[in-house]
Amino acid sequence: MTSFLKSAHTRVEGKGGEVVKTFKSITLPLVVIGALNWGLVGLIGLNLVSSILGAGSMLEKLVYLLVGLAGLMMAWDKWGSSKK
Repeated sequence: MTSFLKSAHTRVEGKGGEVVKTFKSITLPLVVIGALNWGLVGLIGLNLVSSILGAGSMLEKLVYLLVGLAGLMMAWDKWGSSKK
């Protein structure tokens, strides 16, 4: 399974490397936005993303999707990929 993921990742880098590089450059800010949002939800019950973008809006869902993908990409870079 790991070799499949590595080969799929290599194919993406080969064809759409600029998209991957761009997304990797914004992963940290997206994860920070998500962390701050969840911190506010837990602390005072305020969902800032929902308040700004509108509850249930397509843009809100897109932000949550991008935050989730950014978190997965950061986790993969940290623990999933073998950097030698």
